Amino acid sequence: MAKLYADIINDAETLVQDAGIDTGSAGANAVFATAELDALIPSALSRISYLGKPWQVKTTKSTVASTRDITLTTGDKWRLLGIDKVEYLTAQEPPVYRNVSRFGDVVSIKINNRPPEIADIYFFWNKVHLLQSALGTSTATWAVYADTDEAATTLVIDAGSATGTVNEMSTVAITGDSTTYYVIEAATIATNKVTLNIWPPLTADAAENAVVTLSLTGSTLDIPLEGYLARWLAAQACISKATKSYSQVNQAIATITLAATAISAIAAVIAKAEAATTGDIALARAQIALSPTAITLANVEFDKVSADVVLAAAALASGTTLINTIPVGGGASEYMRQASSNIGVSQGRLINGQSYLQEAAADNANTVQYLNAAGAELKTAGEKANEAIASLRLVATRLQVSQGGLRYEEWGRREKAQVEAELRAYGGYPSSKKYPED
Repeated sequence: MAKLYADIINDAETLVQDAGIDTGSAGANAVFATAELDALIPSALSRISYLGKPWQVKTTKSTVASTRDITLTTGDKWRLLGIDKVEYLTAQEPPVYRNVSRFGDVVSIKINNRPPEIADIYFFWNKVHLLQSALGTSTATWAVYADTDEAATTLVIDAGSATGTVNEMSTVAITGDSTTYYVIEAATIATNKVTLNIWPPLTADAAENAVVTLSLTGSTLDIPLEGYLARWLAAQACISKATKSYSQVNQAIATITLAATAISAIAAVIAKAEAATTGDIALARAQIALSPTAITLANVEFDKVSADVVLAAAALASGTTLINTIPVGGGASEYMRQASSNIGVSQGRLINGQSYLQEAAADNANTVQYLNAAGAELKTAGEKANEAIASLRLVATRLQVSQGGLRYEEWGRREKAQVEAELRAYGGYPSSKKYPED
């Protein structure tokens, strides 16, 4: 029995360990979303049909009197890979096969004489295989809406209360007609009816109210080709998935730029801290140099205080001896004023010394501020360095991820090449043959 769409998808997922059957895995579609595989099915079917063996269908058309040309219908061109051959005249033993040439929609029969009248001609089509994912509507049983003549390529059916669409590739079976028809483009269900474009054209009249059964078309592939399809699909999925990993390379390039920016910032911040004359460290050194000078000046002032105090003491001692005596040409008060003056001078020198010490303290405070600023700048440089290191680590991680994508791609390309080689050996697209023209 032909496999359904879901079976083929599951087979492909199993090949890449993404079907959820491995108890140690995260479950189905952990790596490949169903939509990813769905998008690859059309190209997979085309490739399998061309390299392996196409969907081969025989239908009856009619010649046109006095011409070798026959115009293809939309249905004839639907999923068409090529025309293998035609049979004309029909019902001959052995069969009389002919070659054809095609230009656009017109097929010319390779015969010497033009058909004198309308007659049957059998076409042997090579088409892309069918594999339908969904019917589009939940209603399976319908009815012919109105009498429809043989050879019609559209069929109107009574939709009743059904809604939705009838998807392309849906199988159409009409009671009393042994031919299987296919919907060649999706049709939207309107009020009470839907118009289907079908292929091949009706081979018999379809009576009003005749039962119509719509069904999901399974694979038209034979069993080996179904296996090849699953393998090709899995391989192509891995090749396609690899490009997602490669996007990490572009992100890595952007991250390297961030690291370079951080490294440049490091140099700028350090330069700011270490600039020869304007950097915070240089300014701190200048302030440190000023402090000893101020302290030295303070010491000089403090040393002079002792001399002034000694002079004051001597003046007081001299004045003491004159107390309670009759002042003659001065006296004790004069010596006391002198001592007071000496003490005042010493106080001034103490104040000067304090000023110098305050100046030294201010220089030291400035030094601390400059050193703190330099420390903050160097801390910022360290943070930028950590930022650059983090960016470079991220770059390394992204490059490792991209290498994982390369492994996916390598396996996919090897497997795809192997499948295509086996398909060519299995059958390959039918080669052309030379048939008589008389």
